[in-house]
Amino acid sequence: MSLFLSNRDGGLTDEQGHYRFQTNVWSGHVIGNGLQVTQNSPLGMSVIVGEGDARVPYADYAYTAWNDANEVVTISTANPSNPRIDRLVMYIDRGETPQQVNPNNPGIPKFAVVAGTPAAVPTRPSNSAVNSAVGATNPWIDLADILVNAGVTQITNANITRTAISVTQVVPTSFLARSTSTQNTSNTTFQKITTYNSLVFNNGGGYIAGSSQFRAPTAGLYNFGASIAYASGFSQIYRHILMLYVNGIETLRLFDGGAGGTSTTFAFGGSGILQLQAGDIVEVYMWRQVNASMYAYGGGPQSWFYGYQIGGTQ
Repeated sequence: MSLFLSNRDGGLTDEQGHYRFQTNVWSGHVIGNGLQVTQNSPLGMSVIVGEGDARVPYADYAYTAWNDANEVVTISTANPSNPRIDRLVMYIDRGETPQQVNPNNPGIPKFAVVAGTPAAVPTRPSNSAVNSAVGATNPWIDLADILVNAGVTQITNANITRTAISVTQVVPTSFLARSTSTQNTSNTTFQKITTYNSLVFNNGGGYIAGSSQFRAPTAGLYNFGASIAYASGFSQIYRHILMLYVNGIETLRLFDGGAGGTSTTFAFGGSGILQLQAGDIVEVYMWRQVNASMYAYGGGPQSWFYGYQIGGTQ
């Protein structure tokens, strides 16, 4: 084992030694409302990334980068038949040679647009797709998702959804959201619960109430739990499933069992641990099989979704 010291009276310090302490006392990726993504003027197939400062995690430290002027980023031609979702990121090109003459290494931080796959119901590119696009050894952060509708020739602000996570002082990442409204579902179909939109707390800023989803600010182990109350008129015992999805994929089953009764209202739920990478998205889905014509859930203290980080990358 060795002990290390950064910047001692002319001694050698590498980028890890320079960044390690100052960036590990903060979490998140963008300071304040910096690096906003907006429509270009005149309108066209491009967007503007505004000024701002970024924290880009890498290994056990993080790079600090900034943009001091608006930069135009091009969006590729729309598909004529189907929409797609593109993912705009900032990344650190570690393959670039550090600057010895120009200060602050211009050209090493870069923006990239990772195009999604056109589909009738499009989804954003996966983290693996971003890694492939920017280079597997290059760290990156999300800035925005851009909806590119079929055949369009312009991107407007209505097509842009900010996904950057604001920088905050490090506190244990945790959240609790409650459902305050009802949602109808279809029989024998996994459907996302979209009503966890009333935040009780959100330490670390990872929970996005309007989307009923958690986006991991950092890699690590997380404990999640969810419960849902429901009401329906049925007379036999049927099957009910509550599931955590990660990046749109079934990952952890919290509840799988039966319950029944006539005009019954009750709740079911569970909890479990997930290993996540930074940027992974966790959502709650439900599947049910009953003989009722209507099935709604939400409201009160019985319907909630929580999570908290319990450790770093294992």
